[in-house]
Amino acid sequence: ITCPSPEIRNGEVAEGQSAVYRAGANVTFQCHPGHVLQGSREAECQPDGRWVPAVPACQPVLECPSPPNIDKGNHNSQDLEVFTPGMVVNYSCDPGYRLLGEASIYCSDSGNWSLPLPRCAGGCGAPPNLTFAELTEEYKNRMEFPVGDTVRYSCRPGYVRHPGVSRTLTCLKNHTWSEALAFCKSE
Repeated sequence: ITCPSPEIRNGEVAEGQSAVYRAGANVTFQCHPGHVLQGSREAECQPDGRWVPAVPACQPVLECPSPPNIDKGNHNSQDLEVFTPGMVVNYSCDPGYRLLGEASIYCSDSGNWSLPLPRCAGGCGAPPNLTFAELTEEYKNRMEFPVGDTVRYSCRPGYVRHPGVSRTLTCLKNHTWSEALAFCKSE
C-alpha cells in the first residue's frame, strides 16, 4: 500500500521526501516565504493510502495597510512598505503635545491594525494628586484640559485652608500644571 505524493501548493515536503510513500512513512511540510501553514506540519501515510492528518495548506500571509497617521504625531516606520502580522509600530507626538492611550499598535493575523489608536493632545493631562488636597468633584474624571483651564482643589480631612493662598492650578502654555503651593495646612 502506498500513499499519493503529498502535494502542497506554495510549500514543499521539508523532511521525508521519497519517490514512493509506504504505510508508516512520515513527512514534514514547510511553506514558501510569504505563506503561513494552515494545518499540521507533519503527516503519516496510513495503511488505507491516506495521509493523516490531511496534507496542510500554505496560505499567503495577510499584510496590514500602512499604519494610520494621527493628528500632531508620527509613527516610527515611515520608511517601511510592507507590514506583516506581528509587526509593531510606535507612535510619538509633536513637541508640545502628549500621547494619550497606548503608544504601540500591532499588525494582526487578519491584516488589520490593533485598536484603539493613540492620540496626541495639547493642553494638560490629569492634574496632580496632592497629599493635602483633592480635586473638587467637577474635575475628578477629566483627563484633558486646554491651555488656560483652571482646576480647584478642596482640603483633605485633617487639613485646613491656608488663608491667602489660591486653591487652583492652571494649565500653562508649556502643557504643564502651575506649581501646587501648600494651600492647605495640617490642623
